[in-house]
Amino acid sequence: MGTVRDDGGRIVTGIRVSLEDENSQPIRTIFVDASGRFKFPGLRAGNYRLRAETGGMPYEEYSQIVELQSMTNSDINTSTTEIPQLYDITLRRKKGAPGLPPAVVFVQEIPPAAREEFNRGASSIKKEAAAGIQALKKRLENVPGLF
Repeated sequence: MGTVRDDGGRIVTGIRVSLEDENSQPIRTIFVDASGRFKFPGLRAGNYRLRAETGGMPYEEYSQIVELQSMTNSDINTSTTEIPQLYDITLRRKKGAPGLPPAVVFVQEIPPAAREEFNRGASSIKKEAAAGIQALKKRLENVPGLF
Protein backbone atom coordinates (compact mmCIF):
# COMPACT_ATOMS: atom_id res chain seq x y z
CA MET A 1 0.00 0.00 0.00
CA GLY A 2 1.04 3.60 -0.36
CA THR A 3 0.19 7.09 -1.53
CA VAL A 4 0.76 9.11 -4.67
CA ARG A 5 2.01 12.70 -4.32
CA ASP A 6 3.60 15.25 -6.60
CA ASP A 7 7.09 16.59 -6.04
CA GLY A 8 5.59 19.43 -3.99
CA GLY A 9 4.06 16.94 -1.52
CA ARG A 10 0.46 17.40 -2.72
CA ILE A 11 -1.85 14.39 -3.07
CA VAL A 12 -2.47 13.35 -6.68
CA THR A 13 -5.73 11.63 -7.59
CA GLY A 14 -6.87 10.06 -10.86
CA ILE A 15 -3.64 8.08 -11.20
CA ARG A 16 -3.73 4.45 -12.28
CA VAL A 17 -1.36 2.23 -10.29
CA SER A 18 -0.51 -1.22 -11.57
CA LEU A 19 1.49 -4.15 -10.31
CA GLU A 20 3.34 -6.64 -12.53
CA ASP A 21 5.19 -9.83 -11.63
CA GLU A 22 8.85 -10.55 -12.44
CA ASN A 23 7.87 -11.61 -15.98
CA SER A 24 6.08 -8.29 -16.68
CA GLN A 25 2.71 -10.01 -16.43
CA PRO A 26 -0.02 -7.80 -14.98
CA ILE A 27 -1.21 -8.72 -11.49
CA ARG A 28 -3.64 -5.89 -10.66
CA THR A 29 -4.47 -2.37 -11.75
CA ILE A 30 -6.35 0.13 -9.59
CA PHE A 31 -6.96 3.87 -9.37
CA VAL A 32 -5.83 5.77 -6.30
CA ASP A 33 -8.66 6.93 -4.05
CA ALA A 34 -9.61 10.54 -3.26
CA SER A 35 -6.88 10.72 -0.62
CA GLY A 36 -4.20 9.53 -3.06
CA ARG A 37 -3.95 6.05 -1.52
CA PHE A 38 -3.68 2.65 -3.15
CA LYS A 39 -3.59 -0.89 -1.78
CA PHE A 40 -2.86 -4.34 -3.21
CA PRO A 41 -3.88 -6.82 -0.46
CA GLY A 42 -3.13 -10.54 -0.42
CA LEU A 43 0.15 -10.60 -2.33
CA ARG A 44 2.81 -13.24 -1.82
CA ALA A 45 6.41 -12.44 -1.07
CA GLY A 46 8.42 -11.69 -4.18
CA ASN A 47 9.60 -9.01 -6.58
CA TYR A 48 7.07 -6.85 -8.40
CA ARG A 49 7.11 -3.81 -10.66
CA LEU A 50 5.01 -0.94 -9.29
CA ARG A 51 3.91 1.53 -11.95
CA ALA A 52 2.02 4.82 -11.83
CA GLU A 53 0.44 5.62 -15.18
CA THR A 54 -0.22 9.33 -15.51
CA GLY A 55 -2.22 9.27 -18.79
CA GLY A 56 -2.56 12.85 -19.98
CA MET A 57 -1.55 14.43 -16.69
CA PRO A 58 1.49 16.74 -16.47
CA TYR A 59 3.59 14.12 -14.63
CA GLU A 60 6.27 11.71 -15.75
CA GLU A 61 5.47 8.00 -15.66
CA TYR A 62 6.75 6.19 -12.57
CA SER A 63 8.12 2.65 -12.35
CA GLN A 64 9.97 0.87 -9.55
CA ILE A 65 10.90 -2.71 -8.66
CA VAL A 66 9.65 -3.50 -5.15
CA GLU A 67 10.36 -6.52 -2.99
CA LEU A 68 7.57 -7.79 -0.73
CA GLN A 69 8.66 -9.90 2.19
CA SER A 70 6.82 -12.19 4.59
CA MET A 71 7.70 -12.59 8.22
CA THR A 72 7.71 -15.95 10.01
CA ASN A 73 5.91 -15.80 13.31
CA SER A 74 8.30 -17.46 15.78
CA ASP A 75 5.45 -18.34 18.16
CA ILE A 76 3.71 -20.50 15.54
CA ASN A 77 6.30 -22.49 13.57
CA THR A 78 4.50 -22.73 10.21
CA SER A 79 2.60 -19.45 10.10
CA THR A 80 3.55 -16.47 7.96
CA THR A 81 2.11 -13.02 8.35
CA GLU A 82 1.80 -10.45 5.59
CA ILE A 83 3.67 -7.29 6.56
CA PRO A 84 2.00 -4.10 5.36
CA GLN A 85 4.72 -2.33 3.40
CA LEU A 86 4.49 1.29 2.36
CA TYR A 87 5.51 2.42 -1.10
CA ASP A 88 4.96 6.12 -1.51
CA ILE A 89 5.14 7.32 -5.08
CA THR A 90 6.40 10.82 -5.84
CA LEU A 91 5.57 12.03 -9.34
CA ARG A 92 7.75 14.62 -11.05
CA ARG A 93 6.31 17.19 -13.42
CA LYS A 94 7.11 16.75 -17.08
CA LYS A 95 9.58 19.29 -18.41
CA GLY A 96 7.72 22.26 -19.83
CA ALA A 97 4.43 21.22 -18.17
CA PRO A 98 2.37 24.13 -16.89
CA GLY A 99 2.13 24.84 -13.17
CA LEU A 100 -0.77 23.79 -11.03
CA PRO A 101 -4.11 23.77 -12.84
CA PRO A 102 -6.19 26.86 -12.24
CA ALA A 103 -8.49 26.62 -9.26
CA VAL A 104 -12.12 27.67 -9.20
CA VAL A 105 -12.57 30.86 -7.22
CA PHE A 106 -15.97 32.15 -6.20
CA VAL A 107 -16.14 35.94 -5.98
CA GLN A 108 -19.11 37.87 -4.70
CA GLU A 109 -19.55 41.57 -4.06
CA ILE A 110 -20.16 42.20 -0.36
CA PRO A 111 -22.94 44.73 0.22
CA PRO A 112 -21.85 47.79 2.26
CA ALA A 113 -24.35 47.00 5.06
CA ALA A 114 -22.95 43.48 5.39
CA ARG A 115 -19.37 44.82 5.45
CA GLU A 116 -20.27 47.29 8.22
CA GLU A 117 -21.89 44.53 10.29
CA PHE A 118 -18.84 42.33 9.81
CA ASN A 119 -16.45 45.05 10.92
CA ARG A 120 -18.68 45.88 13.90
CA GLY A 121 -18.85 42.17 14.83
CA ALA A 122 -15.10 41.66 14.50
CA SER A 123 -14.34 44.58 16.81
CA SER A 124 -17.05 43.45 19.25
CA ILE A 125 -15.43 40.03 19.56
CA LYS A 126 -12.43 41.65 21.16
CA LYS A 127 -14.72 43.30 23.76
CA GLU A 128 -17.53 40.84 24.19
CA ALA A 129 -17.72 37.51 22.37
CA ALA A 130 -21.51 37.05 22.57
CA ALA A 131 -22.26 40.46 21.02
CA GLY A 132 -19.68 39.77 18.31
CA ILE A 133 -21.24 36.42 17.42
CA GLN A 134 -24.68 38.04 17.14
CA ALA A 135 -23.28 40.78 14.88
CA LEU A 136 -21.53 38.20 12.67
CA LYS A 137 -24.75 36.18 12.37
CA LYS A 138 -26.57 39.37 11.34
CA ARG A 139 -23.83 40.06 8.78
CA LEU A 140 -24.29 36.61 7.25
CA GLU A 141 -28.03 37.20 6.94
CA ASN A 142 -27.27 40.31 4.82
CA VAL A 143 -25.31 38.36 2.18
CA PRO A 144 -27.75 37.56 -0.64
CA GLY A 145 -27.95 33.93 -1.72
CA LEU A 146 -25.83 32.62 1.17
CA PHE A 147 -28.73 30.77 2.81
